Order: sequence, then structure tokens, then C-alpha cells
Amino acid sequence: MKKFQQYFPVLLICYHFAFFYVAWRVLLLKNGDAYKYWFVGKDLSGISWTSFLKPGTDLINLLTFPLVKYLHLPFWSGFLIFSAVSGVGIWILWRLLMNLAEDRLKIVAGILLLLPNLHFWTSIPGKESAVFLILVLLLKRFLEQKVFTPAFLLFFIALVLIRPHIGAVFLAALVFALVFTAKIGVKNKVFLTIGALLLMSGVAWILKGILRGNYPLFYNIERYYRAHIKVLKHTEAYVPLDQYWLPHKIFTFWFRPLPFEKSGLLYTVLSIENTVLLLISAFAVYFAIRNFRKVIADQRIIFCALFLLFFSVMYVYAYANYGLIMRTRIMGFPFVAVVLMIALGSFQRRR
Repeated sequence: MKKFQQYFPVLLICYHFAFFYVAWRVLLLKNGDAYKYWFVGKDLSGISWTSFLKPGTDLINLLTFPLVKYLHLPFWSGFLIFSAVSGVGIWILWRLLMNLAEDRLKIVAGILLLLPNLHFWTSIPGKESAVFLILVLLLKRFLEQKVFTPAFLLFFIALVLIRPHIGAVFLAALVFALVFTAKIGVKNKVFLTIGALLLMSGVAWILKGILRGNYPLFYNIERYYRAHIKVLKHTEAYVPLDQYWLPHKIFTFWFRPLPFEKSGLLYTVLSIENTVLLLISAFAVYFAIRNFRKVIADQRIIFCALFLLFFSVMYVYAYANYGLIMRTRIMGFPFVAVVLMIALGSFQRRR
């Protein structure tokens, strides 16, 4: 096991960086958001760098703009740079899982970190790489019980500025977990709730500005969801999430397509990955149920489970396309990995 912990991280990082080339070659054949983030085919002579000082997608463009306009870096270099960003997150996540996993569970953690979609989607220029890294850093601080620190607040602000809706579900999960499981006294819980409501108001204000609508926020979100589903119905990778009931939506989001549901090489790889994740998750649920009292009292599981629930519900009503689902769920993967390690570890501790 010592040799595994010594050599596997090297293999993991080499494996991860190999995907920057794979992602680049695939995106050369298919159009995608990466072209927008790297300004491919766009005249930048009349565009000011400061024009990207806005929350949301523009913040990523704020980072890539000088690389393209002033340094003239080629398209492929964007994949390498974003792969390096997410590679830091994967390395930190590996260290977190090694601290949580015991004995042979370290092998399971290694299998989870080798799932190809994690590396493919985080190697493409876009928001996913940055959000993935930020969420790993926030999760690390939470597990270390360093929530009320300047670094945690800084990471949270960065998350909100790039992806305010993910910031909202993160904050909601965090507050619920702390209020119902932390031993911090009633007075502190009240202050925490008030502070969270103020922060949530700020997040809502940023999100409303990004959606650019004159309607109430939730009406704007509903309109956005309806428009998105309407467009996605005409795509090749469409999956009728809009017709499923909620548990079926969530199951599809995390575990489908399963083998033989879709044809083609990419779907075959994806279905094998989903099967592996489903089997590991099934064992984790079984062991968690057998050790239910200890698991339900674990603040780490409560927080991660709530985040994954809110995260899933938020996206299953908006994304009805396998490609978008794969790209999106990668951002929640660190929480999945942590929950699985803790739940599987509960069986070992029980023995």
C-alpha cells in the first residue's frame, strides 16, 4: 500500500495531462464553448480587457484574453493551461481521499480518480476547471474545520463570481449542515443563519444580473430552464429529463447512460464509467444503511449529501443532454468521492 501511495499520484497526474491532448483533438472536430473562451476566429482589436470585469463567463474570458491577444498562445495551449488548473484540484482531492480512506479503500479512491470524464471535461477551456479547483479548496477547508477563515471566504467569493448558482447551493448546504450538526450554541447559529441570508441576497443579486431579465429571479430561472430544454430537445445527445419524475432525473444525472442504452465509442466508455460509479455507490449506500446512526451524525456526510442533492435538483431541470450532464456533474465529483470514502469506511470501522 505504501508503494501505491508513492507511485499512484505520479501516474494520476501523467494520466490527467494526457487528456489535454485528447480534449483538444475532440474539440477540433466538434464545436464547443472552448472556442468562445479562447476567442477562436474573433477579432480582438476593438475589445478592451476591462470589458470582461463582470461576474460569470466573462471572468474566465478576463483570464484568457491577455493570453490570446498579447501572448498569442495557440488554441491547444488553452487545454494545457486549464488541464494544469484542474490538475492541482485533482492532486489536492487525492490527498483528501487518502486521509479519509483506510487500507484497501485507497484502491477504490484511485479507481474513482481514474474515471475518464473527470479528466476530459476539466481539460477543456471553460468554467469547469476553475470551479472544480475552487470547490476542492472549499471542501478541503471544510474537512479541516477551517470554515470561518479569510481563505474560505475568499474561495467562496471566487465561486460566486464565476458560478453564483453553485455558490448558492454550496452556502445552503453548508448552513444547514452547521446549524443542525455543529455544537456552536443557539446564539451563534442565529448569527450564522442571518449572515447566510445576507450572503444569499448578494448571490441572488449577482445571479439576476447575469440572467439579464426584468422579471423576478425565480421567474427568470424558470424561463431559462424552459428555453434550454426546448433547444436541447433537438440535439443528438438529448435525454428526456423533463419527462422523468425527480428520483429518475437524479439517477439519470449521475448514472446514465448505462451499458447498451446508447451506441458509439464515447457512449460505451461513458456507460462503463457510470457502471463502475453505480456499483461503488451501491456498496456505499448498503454500508451506510448498516451503520446509519453513525453516518447520519457525521457532519461531513450531511454537508456533502445536501450539496449533492441541491446541486442535482438545480441542474436536472435545466440540462436534458448527456454531454451537458457529463460536463456539469464533474463539478460535484469531489463531494461524491468524499461521501463514498466516508460511507465505505463506516463498514470498516463497524467491524
